[in-house]
Amino acid sequence: MLFRSAFSYDRTDQTDEAQAAYERALDGAEAYPYAYKDFALFLIRRKIDNARAAALLEKYIAALPNAPDRKSVEKTISRLNTSQSPPDNGRTQ
Repeated sequence: MLFRSAFSYDRTDQTDEAQAAYERALDGAEAYPYAYKDFALFLIRRKIDNARAAALLEKYIAALPNAPDRKSVEKTISRLNTSQSPPDNGRTQ
């Protein structure tokens, strides 16, 4: 399974190989929605792409609207979206 390969690569700090394996695994994500979440967590942990991670987590929630971790995933999405906003330098509009 591609996710096992991705996880193995990630655990051994083979980031490029892990990312490629996660990318290939997304092809079957409709059948295995946890693929979106797994790849998103990888992107967050490795500080690769928070915007893409947020989008993947949104797909995860859309695919599993009754996911038991929905609230924590939504908080993570919110945090990721906030961290991508440009700083306001303490000014208000």
